[in-house]
Amino acid sequence: MSQLSNAPVRRATERGYIIASTALLLIPLMIFAAFAVDVGGWYAEADRAQRAADAAALSGVVKMPDFVAATATARATALENGYDHSDPDVNVVVERRGSQGLHVQIETKGESYFGKVVLDEIDIDRFATAEYILPVPLGNPGSSLGSGIGPTGVPGAPRENLLLALNSYCQGYQNGDPFGVGWQGNRTCGDPGDIVNSRYDADGYDFIIDLTGPDDMAAPVTGAWDVQIFEPGLCNQDFESTDGTGNRIQTTLWKGDNTLFSDDDNKTDANRAINTVSGAPDPYLWPATACGSATSQWVTAYRIQSGDPRGRWVLNTRSLPNTAETNLNSYGIRVVPAGGTAPCGSLVASSSCPQVYARTWLPIYVPNNIRDLGGVNVPTIGGSEALFYLATIDEVHKGKTLEIKLFDPGEGMDNMQVLTPDNARLPFQIATMPEGGTQGSFAANTSTCTVGANTYECLRVAEWIAPAAARTDFYNGNEVTIRIQIPSNYQCVQDNPATPLTDESNCWWRIRYEPLTNPNTGNVGTVTDRTTWSIRVIGDPIRLTE
Repeated sequence: MSQLSNAPVRRATERGYIIASTALLLIPLMIFAAFAVDVGGWYAEADRAQRAADAAALSGVVKMPDFVAATATARATALENGYDHSDPDVNVVVERRGSQGLHVQIETKGESYFGKVVLDEIDIDRFATAEYILPVPLGNPGSSLGSGIGPTGVPGAPRENLLLALNSYCQGYQNGDPFGVGWQGNRTCGDPGDIVNSRYDADGYDFIIDLTGPDDMAAPVTGAWDVQIFEPGLCNQDFESTDGTGNRIQTTLWKGDNTLFSDDDNKTDANRAINTVSGAPDPYLWPATACGSATSQWVTAYRIQSGDPRGRWVLNTRSLPNTAETNLNSYGIRVVPAGGTAPCGSLVASSSCPQVYARTWLPIYVPNNIRDLGGVNVPTIGGSEALFYLATIDEVHKGKTLEIKLFDPGEGMDNMQVLTPDNARLPFQIATMPEGGTQGSFAANTSTCTVGANTYECLRVAEWIAPAAARTDFYNGNEVTIRIQIPSNYQCVQDNPATPLTDESNCWWRIRYEPLTNPNTGNVGTVTDRTTWSIRVIGDPIRLTE
């Protein structure tokens, strides 16, 4: 009797079934594997296209509002990153986003390496939008800067209450001009122990005549405009001299162009405007006698013609390293319709009404007595506070940090306050850089001042020390840096030419000087300050928005 085996009996038909099933399943498995490799490749290609779009948008936007140049730059950058617009499988689409924004879209193909039996390629589409923010305008609303107590041209606006100023090369560092003077301390040319000012900058100071406007930059300037300077000669203003020791001013004007983000490319010899006095485009050194007429001290320096290029015209003012000139020169700049005397008064720069403001540093002089447009000396401070505009801070800067630099503040002043458009005085941090030293660390400001019944944040710059009641200036020859956190809910009404300018109707921040009172006599001092200012919003001015 035979025994039955427990081993399974494999049939030949089962072996065939397994082979067939494996063969059938192998095809989709291979397809899935191929797709897995290809999808990884597509993701890598899409990531590369995104980086190229980001780079193209960031490089091209700085050419705006010159859209032709912006497009060429963006496509050149895309090419450098592997995307050739002339390739039939690549499309680099460039679109404008206002005058300071650029949108770049890269359309390309993602190839199939292992899955071509199912899908040859897919469409890949990536985009980026970039914009830039122009530097904060330094100065005041309208078409004049440093007009003293003359009308500003802006209905309802207070007078500027300041002049522009250039110190001579033969003045010292402690006289309010960190870049124009040749020497440290309070020395002048030829003093024993003279030490050269390491911050001296022969290029002087640049001012912007802004004819951009919000519309297409291809449009030319509308109308003709005169660029005028208030008493560019030595005209017996405060601290000036007519005996040959006064500081003469040299000016150069470069025409605007379609690249608003950079003004340095404006400053070429071929782009210089013609001086109306010399009849030449060369830098013009104003003679000591350039004081205007008996009825107006404004001298026409240049004419911007109708049809000239728009953009940001750059006016440079500088002192020459002349050892015979030892006094400052105070002056002003304004732009008026050709042959006229009144600035147009718009609060928004346009092709039909320019604005004037400082480019990087604002050199100002707040005098006790300054000459009015009619040639009459009128006390403007005389014991009361000085109030003037500093810069416009738009809502795009909310939540950022505002940095203000002021050099050598103090003469006749007890304290300085920074006023927001709604008259608030925000907390701030402060750091100082002594003459010949380096900037110290930032620390919270602890000074407060009382104005009326209210206590505010302020920068104390001087005081009378008991018992002798001797005056002490805290920052003589120092550069003071203030950092203010702009509130995340910061709001201001955008500038509107139809709206009269009042304290709360615009985005302009202001500076208030409070005079120093002598505790012995009770006499209120006079603010007579020669200071140089700068202001910026910390952060990259070029950014991706999507």
